[in-house]
Amino acid sequence: NYENDLVTSANDILEPDIEKCKKISLEDVDIAIIPGLAFDDKGGRIGFGNNFYNKLITKLPETCRKVSIAYEEQIVDQIQMESRKFTVDIIITDKRIIYKI
Repeated sequence: NYENDLVTSANDILEPDIEKCKKISLEDVDIAIIPGLAFDDKGGRIGFGNNFYNKLITKLPETCRKVSIAYEEQIVDQIQMESRKFTVDIIITDKRIIYKI
């Protein structure tokens, strides 16, 4: 339940209330929705500048599919990435689905 099970974190992000929701190990995560401001067709992304999701991506199991949802206008030709370990596997836009896997 959106109103009852989410709380605002110290980073001003809505997240599950740990007192009400079951905690699972990152090894059990099969799919992660990763936000971003811009993406390229190789799975590169520009985040929001806090490195929160970059840190999460490195902790997820290799079998976990990292998926982003974006408008087609957020897809750019190339994003300079210092490391490809922060990329996503699938980008779903309003016009197409881009598979990096």
